[in-house]
Amino acid sequence: MIFYKKQRVFLLPVFCFLFFFSLILSPVSCSPKSDSSSQNLTHASQGNQDEVKPLKKDLYLDSVAKFISGKKITETTPFQPLTSQTNYKVFVQRIEKQWRGFQKKNVQNILAWSRLHLKATDSYELFYPFSGPDILNALVLFPDASQYLLVGLEPPGILPQLHKGGESALLKSLWKFEAAMNEILNHSFFHTLRMEKKLSQNNEFNNVFSILLFFMARMDYEFLSFRYVHLDHKGNLATRPALIKKEEYPAAGIELTVRQQGRKEIQKVIYISSDISDAGLSKHAGVFAYMQSRSKVATMLKAASYLMYRPSFDDMRNLILSRSSLVLTDPSGIPYHYFSGKTWNIDLYGRYVNPIKLFSYRCQPDLKKATSKFSKGTVPFEYGYSSRAYGTTLILARRQATAQLGDPKRDGVREKGEDTFCQNGKTIVKKIP
Repeated sequence: MIFYKKQRVFLLPVFCFLFFFSLILSPVSCSPKSDSSSQNLTHASQGNQDEVKPLKKDLYLDSVAKFISGKKITETTPFQPLTSQTNYKVFVQRIEKQWRGFQKKNVQNILAWSRLHLKATDSYELFYPFSGPDILNALVLFPDASQYLLVGLEPPGILPQLHKGGESALLKSLWKFEAAMNEILNHSFFHTLRMEKKLSQNNEFNNVFSILLFFMARMDYEFLSFRYVHLDHKGNLATRPALIKKEEYPAAGIELTVRQQGRKEIQKVIYISSDISDAGLSKHAGVFAYMQSRSKVATMLKAASYLMYRPSFDDMRNLILSRSSLVLTDPSGIPYHYFSGKTWNIDLYGRYVNPIKLFSYRCQPDLKKATSKFSKGTVPFEYGYSSRAYGTTLILARRQATAQLGDPKRDGVREKGEDTFCQNGKTIVKKIP
């Protein structure tokens, strides 16, 4: 999903964090409140303490999500009169058309595939590194997860303050947002550079927060509360101010408490902005420490720029392989050879297609051979860099009952580890001491 920018993680190639849904850059700006205005629940201010389950939705938060996603607002809000304006009605028509096309092409097929192949995942927490704001794929593939943790480089942003500013400026910002969402809905991954160009301008919706709200509202989620959070270096999730300096909170994010309409289960969605390369984790290991404390985790990887083929991302790769009970990945996530038969039960889907030109040296002849022999069927949706026209490969690995979770250690050295690439039709694993 992502290209890491060279200057941010010191990668040799000039990559910039990509992915179907990876990503959007947003400056963190001021907000009059650092937490939800809901009075329906009490927030835990420190650590991973359980919060009081909310019974009612946060009306402002829920209405903002509906407003920017073109959904009907039934509650009375200060910005409700805007919904009767011609420009807003045109916006809704365009969003509806884009969403119907995307839903027919991808969402419905993913849901059907998930019901068939990803059963009994209701007790899992989902970990989605290199995700950007791609909450949609996470919700569709793992609709029953108790919690979703998304990690990207992009700042989370703040909740749009729709009651501020003039109507003209607000609607103008909404049109810019619509143009960006059109870009997203027409690709199976977030393209950072194009998204940055569309959303980096100063407008009310130029952040990850807004995109999360859009997709969740479109999937009929109600918003019960939110808070601005961060992970400290020990992996504790705590509340933070809305206005921050990146150096003070190197793993800042947002936490949403939600419930899908028609269901009683309450779920958490957490987005954390953090550098999870070996170099980044050496400076701040919050994400690594947090995941070490989790016991039943499903990890999904999508359009991950083949980063974990490199020694500079082997700490995150080892974390996933050590702490996950289930891993769903396309070829750009974790190389196939790491899923040992002694630890994992492996199912393969789709047909293998060589990587796009940019990543051609990351081909996997061993995966190609295995897929040609053992594939359990086609993948009827776009996922990652591949498309249905050219083929999509999925690796579904489930930890064997006898394989215990591990306690991974960080080497903290980006040059040390294993580098996976292809050469002369063979998969090469080069050890770098």
